[in-house]
Amino acid sequence: MDIHLLAGTRLFHGIREHEIEAMLTCLSAEERTYGKEAYIYRAGDVTGRLGVVMEGAVNIIKDDVWGNRKIIENIGRGQIFGETYACLKGEPLMVDVQASERSRILFMDVNRILTTCSSSCDFHNRLIRSLMYVLAGKKPDAYEKNRISSAPKSLRERVMV
Repeated sequence: MDIHLLAGTRLFHGIREHEIEAMLTCLSAEERTYGKEAYIYRAGDVTGRLGVVMEGAVNIIKDDVWGNRKIIENIGRGQIFGETYACLKGEPLMVDVQASERSRILFMDVNRILTTCSSSCDFHNRLIRSLMYVLAGKKPDAYEKNRISSAPKSLRERVMV
């Protein structure tokens, strides 16, 4: 496990490496490896875990009503994905998440992140704040991407709008 990489992520911002090591068991952290083009999540799946790309990269893919596939986002090493759906209990994913190359992903249980342990350690509280900052930071980015990607491409589509 690359603790140094985790310490550099937005999720673990301000948390020391030895604190991260102590937290991983508490967060039910589990590492998995995926081959190129393997699906990590499919649209319709429900998850309570977010993923951190430890090695490789994953694509967030959306199919439109005409069956066209669009890569909405490429998530690289040290970035997280799935945090929004993991926080929305029971909400099915509206996107596919697929490895764009051989990838190693660290999954963590969001409920374990949001629920402090009995010792209520300070670094766990910082982790909760960091998750909230990550979630809040995604909103403006998502709005802009949606605005750009939903613009009509052809003259016919523009006339129909």
